[in-house]
Amino acid sequence: MRGGVYGRPMSRLTPTTLAVLAALAVAPPAAAAPPDGYSTFKDQFSAPTGPNQLVPVATLPVPTGVEYAVFAKAFLQPPSDGLNQTVQCDLVAGSDFDRTVVSRDAATAFAGVALNVVHRFGITVGRFSRTRAIQLRCGILYTGGRLDMSFVKITAISLNSLSNVPAR
Repeated sequence: MRGGVYGRPMSRLTPTTLAVLAALAVAPPAAAAPPDGYSTFKDQFSAPTGPNQLVPVATLPVPTGVEYAVFAKAFLQPPSDGLNQTVQCDLVAGSDFDRTVVSRDAATAFAGVALNVVHRFGITVGRFSRTRAIQLRCGILYTGGRLDMSFVKITAISLNSLSNVPAR
């Protein structure tokens, strides 16, 4: 069996061949940093809203300069007056958001909402904060009224990379 590379002794390799072999001998990629998670919850929430007015339900501050996958969920309590209500909830992270709209009345009194959004909070400098907030905002459309919710949660998981493209 012959030594060297491709059957040629190492002493007979040209400088170009050595340069190509050195370029191919790339170190394995460094292990990605493990993701960080941030979460907040609110067991009960109750607030009056005007027609088409969204109010902050829960806010989660997160560090900037990081990409996040964000998930939120809440349980809508029955309308206090038993009448039909259409509730809109937005999960907002910077300029990105997810929205859900549910209708409920005395017959279908309870409703769950689930939302998710991905966003990269840019790095801030100077007088601006190094944290940004993710917010769940909800309200009663058309009529307004008292919005009662429970088991509200927002969870943000940092990502090493993020791709967010339209579905095909």
